[in-house]
Amino acid sequence: MTELPLHSVAIALTRRLGRLVAVLVVVAAVAFTLAKLSPIDPVNAYLGIDIARVGPEQRALIAARWGWISHHLRSSSIGPGTCFAVISAIR
Repeated sequence: MTELPLHSVAIALTRRLGRLVAVLVVVAAVAFTLAKLSPIDPVNAYLGIDIARVGPEQRALIAARWGWISHHLRSSSIGPGTCFAVISAIR
């Protein structure tokens, strides 16, 4: 049986790790791009069937925690009081 030199193993391992990192970066970029282009509101998707039991203030708080504050502050169902509550909750 022939043993591989340590140098060859290190090169092969480095190439495999490089491919792994490249694949992970591409998959993450595609996933985030698809999520960004999706017409689905992530807060509504998260709430699912419970959407009728959650008020606009609670939806705004969920959106603020997830970083979707600007989208929901522009929504017509949320008034100035909710904006104040969301900003206060963030601080």
